[in-house]
Amino acid sequence: MNYWIKKSSDTAYKDFMIDFGLRVFETKGIGEEKVKPYYKYSWIDENGIDVYVPQTAVVEATPISVRGWIHNSTANYKLQQLKDFLKSNGVLTYKDNVRGVTCNVVYDGMSIEVDRYRDDVKFIQIKIDFTNIEGVFNYNLINNMVQINNKDDFQIQTILKDIDGVPIDVTGVNWKLWYYVSASKVYEASHIGGVYTNCSVTDGKINIFINGFDWGNKGILMKRAFVSWNDTDFSDGTQDVSTIAEQTNIEII
Repeated sequence: MNYWIKKSSDTAYKDFMIDFGLRVFETKGIGEEKVKPYYKYSWIDENGIDVYVPQTAVVEATPISVRGWIHNSTANYKLQQLKDFLKSNGVLTYKDNVRGVTCNVVYDGMSIEVDRYRDDVKFIQIKIDFTNIEGVFNYNLINNMVQINNKDDFQIQTILKDIDGVPIDVTGVNWKLWYYVSASKVYEASHIGGVYTNCSVTDGKINIFINGFDWGNKGILMKRAFVSWNDTDFSDGTQDVSTIAEQTNIEII
């Protein structure tokens, strides 16, 4: 399960876990709606009430919250980074792959629920409060969604493209692909130094073979790609690029 946040006008999301070390274990208010009150009139000489009901109901702004914990040697630093990001970016967009939902929010504040050491490492548990300013949730409804049981064997076929959308010759560069439901358990396929791992290539298409992998959680399968080109303009001789996390059409159940 993955949870992201970004400035609403940006394209790239920040991953709560990868970027801030926050392991989210609970969300509240996601998907909940509250309809605005109807206009009501009561007359002294008539039974009941008169109401004005719009053709399409409109909804109130609603509160949502995210709870999680940071447990590492740089917990205080990561927490400050998260606070600074939430406070300095105005309207934000929240996203998760538990429900495949996004919504525009404003940051209302943060409370520290636990602040101690666990196994001699700093442990901080927090609750973040937001307001869903539009009151609605947008669901990423993927066409042809496929459900696959956890630990089942299956195959994925994909291609890699450059920034202009042109397919890459995947036999001539080093690359790796990550597939995961939770960022803590990643299935990797790669082509490094001419060696293919967990995959093969046919007519420029990458065939990835998932063999009995335990994804750890149920949810939408996510994908990231990392590619390295030889380029002497860079000090290490390679230009390394990566994609942001994107959803596949596979749901692990």
